[in-house]
Amino acid sequence: MQLLNHIHLPHLYQFEHRMKFFCSVADEYELICPAPLIHYDPVTYLPGFPIDSLHLEYRADFLIRHLTNGQPILIELFPSFMADDARLWLHRRIAENYIAWKEYDWQYLCLFQEYVQLNEEQLFSFESYRSMTTDKDRREWLVNYLLLTERLKPAHFLSPKYSLLDFLIHGVLPEHS
Repeated sequence: MQLLNHIHLPHLYQFEHRMKFFCSVADEYELICPAPLIHYDPVTYLPGFPIDSLHLEYRADFLIRHLTNGQPILIELFPSFMADDARLWLHRRIAENYIAWKEYDWQYLCLFQEYVQLNEEQLFSFESYRSMTTDKDRREWLVNYLLLTERLKPAHFLSPKYSLLDFLIHGVLPEHS
């Protein structure tokens, strides 16, 4: 069995708001958590290569892609009290510049944590996670959840020609033979 290396477990299980979002999308989306790292110029907000020490780094919380329709979304989670914070505008600009530069089909979405909705089953999973009191227990819960949802077995997207990351980043599906 292979651990999918596109989910950085501590980045996910140590933060309740990320776990709540994860529970809300796990059935319908594949995801990377955290999203890919973006290097950008702090003056122009244009993306670039990390060779220049003047470039800063930005990373959204998730990159998700719908399993049925293939719609990709770069997700940034914020608490609603930050609705007027300048970082929302800055992060959107950096992300959209990067998406255009790479010619990805992604959309950027700033989602306020309070608006993440869970159905009954998702809420049960999330409350089960919240009942864990230590990082070790939360990590174990997440690994068990990923096993239960079959996210820790070699995904059907993995093949010599295509990978799960190809699907997430580029929307490339393997050819079915």
